[in-house]
Amino acid sequence: MRYRLLASVEFGGDTPTAVFDDVLVEYSVTWGAPERGPSYASGGQPADPDEISDARIVSIDGTPWANYARDYTPIMAAHTADAILDAIVDTQFDAMIEAAQEAHAEAESFRRERAREYA
Repeated sequence: MRYRLLASVEFGGDTPTAVFDDVLVEYSVTWGAPERGPSYASGGQPADPDEISDARIVSIDGTPWANYARDYTPIMAAHTADAILDAIVDTQFDAMIEAAQEAHAEAESFRRERAREYA
């Protein structure tokens, strides 16, 4: 399942040199697993954290990324996208996971409701 988050990011420290507002990011989540205690066959397993993968910029300020990236060379566009995505994942990881959990819960609720209607 793919999820979306609207975010913003600034580069340049106290005096931002680049500001990207309203960045719509689409991504996947690999859900982690809780810590497992010891058993007869194992001494236990540590928790596996949630992971964000396959993050992509959909748009910036409502402009599709493909149109926005035309202002850059292909290499510069790729580096710009990577920098924006890295900054968003680094600073807004928890918000991304929370948005994914909410979307996942809504989808599950919808599936259950539809199943009851057609049962």
